[in-house]
Amino acid sequence: MKQPPTRQKKRSGAGLTEAVVTTPLRSGDLLLTKIEAATKLKTSLPYVSMLCGSGKLGEVVTDDAGHGRVRSSSVEAYLAELTRQHETALSPRAAGVAAGLYDYPDSHFIRNLVRKPDDLQAKNPRKKR
Repeated sequence: MKQPPTRQKKRSGAGLTEAVVTTPLRSGDLLLTKIEAATKLKTSLPYVSMLCGSGKLGEVVTDDAGHGRVRSSSVEAYLAELTRQHETALSPRAAGVAAGLYDYPDSHFIRNLVRKPDDLQAKNPRKKR
């Protein structure tokens, strides 16, 4: 049987003003600190905070001290999504071919100019001191 969502208070300034609806934890689902989530994701703490703020790590549960906690299932789901994206992504070379970067022959980019030392000196005369 599914449990109804519980309500927790979120600290705002000096008093408790804003209520946040949280869903109950499933068995085996842990609440990780943002530092633990950053370690698990192999990223920095500010990046995890950005992911939490954008909602990519699901709901952030706030404890009594006002510190944010992230569900371990949300972190694992985000890691699984990243892995799936990396597995289906094209290699850099294949992405370049698909974008049309290799449609031109090398001669389009390379000029075969043979410059003589006299020509270079005429264009760039050295200052005499």
